[in-house]
Amino acid sequence: MHRIVLPEQFRDRAFSRRSAVQAGVGDGRLRNPELRAPARGVRAMSTASVLDWADAYLSSRPGVVLSHVSAALAWGCPLPLRLDASALHVATCAPRTAPVGRGIVGHRVAAERFESVPVLVRDPAGNAVLLPVTSRALTFSLLAEILDPPDLVAVGDHLVGPETRLDLDRLLAVVARDERRRGAPVRRAAAPLVRTGVRSRPETFWRLHCIGAGLPEPEVNRDIRDERGELIGIGDLCWPDHRTVFEHEGDWHRTDRRKFRSDVRRFERYADAGWLALRATADDLAAPDPVMRRIAARLASRGWTSRHGVRSVTPFPW
Repeated sequence: MHRIVLPEQFRDRAFSRRSAVQAGVGDGRLRNPELRAPARGVRAMSTASVLDWADAYLSSRPGVVLSHVSAALAWGCPLPLRLDASALHVATCAPRTAPVGRGIVGHRVAAERFESVPVLVRDPAGNAVLLPVTSRALTFSLLAEILDPPDLVAVGDHLVGPETRLDLDRLLAVVARDERRRGAPVRRAAAPLVRTGVRSRPETFWRLHCIGAGLPEPEVNRDIRDERGELIGIGDLCWPDHRTVFEHEGDWHRTDRRKFRSDVRRFERYADAGWLALRATADDLAAPDPVMRRIAARLASRGWTSRHGVRSVTPFPW
């Protein structure tokens, strides 16, 4: 197979077939196996992700914006791995018809709901590209049509977090506005559980498990200081009244030597400061009941009582 050679403006990025033909690129090069056609009129390298070729698709389609799963990707939202993100989800404002075509999942959004903003993403070459995307609040509302409540809470936690900074009141207002829209039961279940300050999808799930198990709702990412006021660490989940802290350990806590040693020192300092500290991993997240019982035992040793004991949260109690 001959390696494809393209003009510089088309290298390391997706492009429209029309622009390539206008630049003198022949059909032979456009049919090279290194290229694929993820949507009508679009060419991209075979390794390109859906956002890599979104600009090439949208550039000739005014009024069409990224929505649903593709909007969530543009906003950097954590999504479940089981979700198919290979198709481009796009939306238009009613009464325009929803886009159709190979590789496209088209949607039509009512005029009173439709709102979009430009979002900066980067193509494979590192170039900044502005893509029209449904607003953060509308993206949350639309994803209720696709996601389960725990996954939608994780999206909401991200959207009101430090990266995207959606105002929580704005999110709740959009949920109230869309009360009669598709996905309303999922929105109603998820929206009241969205919290600011959450930094990861596992933090969201552990917090939801605690609530589902009947434990006191923890604070997220709280500063923990020693008796001199010096920062020891930032606890993923904290119960300050019971001086108990819980942290989720991703694999990089194990594989990064500096992080591993820092973790050991931090947990020793937690103990010195009188905090009970617990840790868990992704394996525990898949079967969280034993961890819930461990947390309950630590809280009980510091005075917490429960009339109903610890409820099972395997699987999610939704």
